[in-house]
Amino acid sequence: MWRVCKVAFWVIAFLVVMLMMVSIDHRPTIRSSARRVAAKVQIQKLIVALERYRSDVGAFPDAAEGLAALAVNPGITAWRGPYLTTPVSQDPWGNAYLYRYRGDQVPEIVSFGADGKEDGQGPNADISSFTLSTLKESRGAK
Repeated sequence: MWRVCKVAFWVIAFLVVMLMMVSIDHRPTIRSSARRVAAKVQIQKLIVALERYRSDVGAFPDAAEGLAALAVNPGITAWRGPYLTTPVSQDPWGNAYLYRYRGDQVPEIVSFGADGKEDGQGPNADISSFTLSTLKESRGAK
């Protein structure tokens, strides 16, 4: 009986250690995944704010005004903002969002992911409003 208990104890201890190792191994992946979801949600909020800005002003903010125009009036009389209830200036990794607008297209908002560098892979992959967008090309800037 003692031998069975001893073997059972070591089997259970081994399984507990393995379970801990697996959960510790996946913790960064879970954190990274949560940050990617948060970045997508923030980009969606910025898209909605850009639509509201364009509805009031008649055009999207230009590249020089950038996303700051959603929070602070860039000197436009038709501006009725702020268009964000909470400021969103950095992605979940602490990097600034990139705002690209060329005037004849819809703007793009980009997070460069965990590494903060363009063209990453996996958890470092870029997150672009073009892949999430509710802005339609057919509704481009006025």
